[in-house]
Amino acid sequence: MLYRIGRDEAEFQQPSLNTFDIFKELQLSEEYFADCISLATTQKEFYPVWNKDVSCEFKRLPDHTTTAKIPHITLWNSTCLIMSDVAYNCLYSMLISSGEFLPLSVKGTRYYLFHTLKTISVNETETEYETTNEVITGLEKLVFNEEEKESQILFRAFPEEGYGGLFCNDVFKSKYEEFKLGGLVFEDNLANVYI
Repeated sequence: MLYRIGRDEAEFQQPSLNTFDIFKELQLSEEYFADCISLATTQKEFYPVWNKDVSCEFKRLPDHTTTAKIPHITLWNSTCLIMSDVAYNCLYSMLISSGEFLPLSVKGTRYYLFHTLKTISVNETETEYETTNEVITGLEKLVFNEEEKESQILFRAFPEEGYGGLFCNDVFKSKYEEFKLGGLVFEDNLANVYI
């Protein structure tokens, strides 16, 4: 079974980090600007130029002012994960073939940005979109190419009309639960972009 990954905003604080700050803090050359700003979709690897722990912090969302817990792992920028050292140690060997781990610092504590590089294709013939007055307003059904999805533990996907995200299979979800990590939600309706 496949799942769309979302953030558990009701229970956990969320990362305060933006791509422009990453670009400035790493003092990247102009050739990296566009890729850094579009980190969620770029195939460019950042490990070769990620030369320090980038500062990050967690904050309560305005509509969830009582959430005090810092997550072990959370979704960031639609297709990346931010994880604690605990989550990193639990998931590293399973995820390393799907992307790259980039160091962050949260109040002096090591965290990691997992930049997902594994992308699979959407079956646009079978994917169905919601429309209002002939304008696409969402997804009704999201279908991936069968031969690509079978072997993927964690991947990102981008339908032609938008509404992309981060997806996983039962292997990832089971490890998350086995290690009692917190910060994510798993939606079996892949078209639900509102999690």
